[in-house]
Amino acid sequence: MYLIFLSIILPLTLLASLPKKYLLEAQVQSEDYLYDVGGKDQLYHNNEGYFNFKTVKINLLEPITSAHAYARFEFIDQKKNQVIVERVNILELIPKLDFLDERQWAEYILEEYERIGFIFRREHNEFQVKLRKGATKAEELAAKRIYRINITNNCLDPGKWEMILSSENNKNFSRQLASKVNYNQSSILAHSWFQLPEEFYDKLFRTINPHLLVDLKKNYDQISEKAETVKINLHEIIKRKKKLKIELLELGQNTNRELKPLDVEQAYKKNFKLVRSPASVKTFKTVTKLPTKLAKFQEAGFYRSKNPEEFDFSWLENLRQVELYSLDDKESDTVVSVELGGQKSPYEIVLGRLDLALVGEQRFWQLPFGYNPYPKVRRYNEPSSNLWFSPRKFPAEKRPFLFMLDKKEQTWVNNQANGIEKIQLAWESAEKNILEIYLISYERITPLWMARVKLDASLVDRLRVKRKLRN
Repeated sequence: MYLIFLSIILPLTLLASLPKKYLLEAQVQSEDYLYDVGGKDQLYHNNEGYFNFKTVKINLLEPITSAHAYARFEFIDQKKNQVIVERVNILELIPKLDFLDERQWAEYILEEYERIGFIFRREHNEFQVKLRKGATKAEELAAKRIYRINITNNCLDPGKWEMILSSENNKNFSRQLASKVNYNQSSILAHSWFQLPEEFYDKLFRTINPHLLVDLKKNYDQISEKAETVKINLHEIIKRKKKLKIELLELGQNTNRELKPLDVEQAYKKNFKLVRSPASVKTFKTVTKLPTKLAKFQEAGFYRSKNPEEFDFSWLENLRQVELYSLDDKESDTVVSVELGGQKSPYEIVLGRLDLALVGEQRFWQLPFGYNPYPKVRRYNEPSSNLWFSPRKFPAEKRPFLFMLDKKEQTWVNNQANGIEKIQLAWESAEKNILEIYLISYERITPLWMARVKLDASLVDRLRVKRKLRN
């Protein structure tokens, strides 16, 4: 009865007393900061203060309901230039927990300490740039280059958010192509971090999660300790039909396959040398043999090369088994679970409800750890064909998940504490019969583990039919 009462009363009374306007101080780095993942605009964090957005105004536009909290964002630089996003449903940036029992403790860790972001597009009039009176020619040119803004609920402390302002960079394409650190024609013009007031964020979180069981007053370590006592009964979540025939072609730790970046973010981080030590960690084999130090994301929201996080990845050596199971799904015969383990492995990693028809050969399908986890970033006004739509639109029986479990106890294991953050999958070639599986490190710095598996011909044929239906 208490929970029912809470879910009805909370949006009407607790939130009625919220201030309607917030004036926040933001943090920015200097122009010589090395580790922003992307090319840098010529005015990036310049010492003159142009487009150094150190002030954030948030205005609530109307009464908050259990589904909507519309707000106006105004980012103001040191010269009084403004970037304005007129109307954002910020409840869409608050993690919504799917579990209603003690499994919430694990889900909370996985989703509150992960990224949820929106991209706003200037060509669709989703934000506007207002220059100060008397703006310089450099400011006017920079304002014309601006074409994207991201607002993200970040993976650090609850309520720690960030704004990234991107500019087009269409000059010197040949030079960019030859460079080691330019992989597209987009540059970062500004990057600011700001903290929502604790009471404000707490009430937003409780509004979207009226049946919350997690004690939000506990810190990360306390919540993680509690979460690691929670059993995850996979049979309650998915129903396996049968084990699928596959051939394990390769395990990375058995070869000298090099640890190469799989996407743009990892490529930048390799060039930034965010794998701090030892220098001999260069292959999937050597990463299991030596403790590895990875650059740590600091509280302020920036990487620091000092005091890196050290991980022992020796447990990956025993991750030697890959199994695929078909699931009891009435609408599709291409939805599977991918289960990684081994006789001597203390852990198992389970990717559930993967529709193999969604996996491509030129771009990785990826999922962070969690139950029905959020994409790292998506368009605010999502197109109908976009696969990265809000997870809240998934029916319960379709929600994918990725868990790390204690093999013996079947309790949740904190994947971040063990140095891994997400999984990436792709087909080896256009034949789409050999699946490549990668586990990606803490802070998405480098791949750590990989396998190649060949699928049974009958499953490959079913996938071809399914893909044609999707097209």
